[in-house]
Amino acid sequence: MIKENSLVYSFKEHGLYYENNPYKETQKIVTFAIDTLQLDFDYNTGELKFITGFLPLVKSKKISINVPNYIEENYCISLENIDYFPGMAYEYFDFFTDSENYFLRDDLPMTYYDEATKLILIGTKDSIDKCIKINKNIYCGIDETGNLKYLLICSNCIII
Repeated sequence: MIKENSLVYSFKEHGLYYENNPYKETQKIVTFAIDTLQLDFDYNTGELKFITGFLPLVKSKKISINVPNYIEENYCISLENIDYFPGMAYEYFDFFTDSENYFLRDDLPMTYYDEATKLILIGTKDSIDKCIKINKNIYCGIDETGNLKYLLICSNCIII
């Protein structure tokens, strides 16, 4: 779990990245893409480790976002049908089709931003979802069958 690294969103480049390189902790990473967002999973365990990428928050809906009640545990996916190729990124919805309806509207990701709290929400958040806190920066909302419904990202924004 990456606790000491700060997840930064830069408005200048619309980049979401970690201040310190988190890849030192995990050697084999499988990357799934949701539009321009990358979800990095540990190939050996299937655990979500990092989120990086690009999100043009200037086009996101500005709303008030609260962190829901959550449990702390790992969010894991099955990687049994995924081959490990260093540097390869897979389209998330090609493998997890049930999540697509939660994230995309008119083929674009649903993105929300809270200017006051600097929270970024991608996907569909309902009060009945199960929420998992992955680390200090990442929360995952899942439906009753374990499909990913939303990502709640707590970033240290840099406005340039």
